[in-house]
Amino acid sequence: MTKNSNSKYMQIKIDIESKIKSGHYPPRARIPSENEIAALYGVSVITSRKSLELLVHNGLVYREKGRGSFVSSNVVEDKPNESFNNIVTFILLSYEFSDSATMQLIKGAYTVLSDMKKSMIVEYSKDQPEREKDILEKCIADNSAGVLLFSSDPEKNLDKLKDLKRNHIPFVLVDRGITQFPVNIVSCYNLDGTYTMTMYLIQNGHERIIFISNNQHILTEKLRYQGHQMAMTEKGLPCDPELLLTNFHDNPLEILRMIEELHPTAIMCVNDLVACKVTDILKENKIRVPQDISVTGFDDADIAKYNHPKLTTVRQDFYKIGKKAAELLVERIADNNTECSQIYLPIELIVRDSTAAAKKG
Repeated sequence: MTKNSNSKYMQIKIDIESKIKSGHYPPRARIPSENEIAALYGVSVITSRKSLELLVHNGLVYREKGRGSFVSSNVVEDKPNESFNNIVTFILLSYEFSDSATMQLIKGAYTVLSDMKKSMIVEYSKDQPEREKDILEKCIADNSAGVLLFSSDPEKNLDKLKDLKRNHIPFVLVDRGITQFPVNIVSCYNLDGTYTMTMYLIQNGHERIIFISNNQHILTEKLRYQGHQMAMTEKGLPCDPELLLTNFHDNPLEILRMIEELHPTAIMCVNDLVACKVTDILKENKIRVPQDISVTGFDDADIAKYNHPKLTTVRQDFYKIGKKAAELLVERIADNNTECSQIYLPIELIVRDSTAAAKKG
């Protein structure tokens, strides 16, 4: 290992140790993982692992298999209601090591919170509302300074969001909003994204387009379908409800029946993960993309670039979303303002190999 890399892991170790001893990372708090540290400090995973190993060796940190690394309980006096006044909790759906989208959200938020001398704990709900509920309850019990929430389904934990509000804990929703009461939210223009994609497909001769969703009741997915409907209507094309598949994760092979019976020329997917699964199913059944049918996604996650064929998709800037969400949260923490802001960031159409002009006849 070079002198420079030695210096880097020592610097990271010293920085995290300082945050632990100052109470920014309180006893039993989860600290960033090897991959998170690597992204946050701009180093390799090997370097971040070395810094964590030193912290464990010095007794400042302990590890729990399958859960992560945590601050030892005997490092500083355990005063959660005081120490957590400077701690922001970022609750995310999950962490996919093959995808940088989650890491970009974390990195964007961390940039702002670090500058404001606030620490950030990252928690993962594993796309489970009950687990998310438990984490929110812990935030309330610990009197967290604030919460950033990329929820699996925010409507399912409305009572906990109301509890945050009653306890004067500011929170900002990321990507997925609610309609039940006003909240702070930072997202992209979901409706614009699918409107733009549908217009692109129509311009390439596609008039029968399947729209695939996973959870149509979630506001983000509703908006994405509305954008598709808006474009179809504007061009005088029927938006056939038979061409909407709302439960892809429950019955993915339903897409094969729809193709056979409804004769679409394109499939529009609510996100890149669904689009990649669709292309896999089609390839397994000798249906060529895009020669036989075009497929599109949404997000421009890493999998969109690595899929075969590479996905035509809608790009949203996850780093900026994380950054804006943290900026908004810091404002709410500082002024204790109960007013709510909704911030939407622009999208970009990314054309790659999974789409082609519709076949005539």
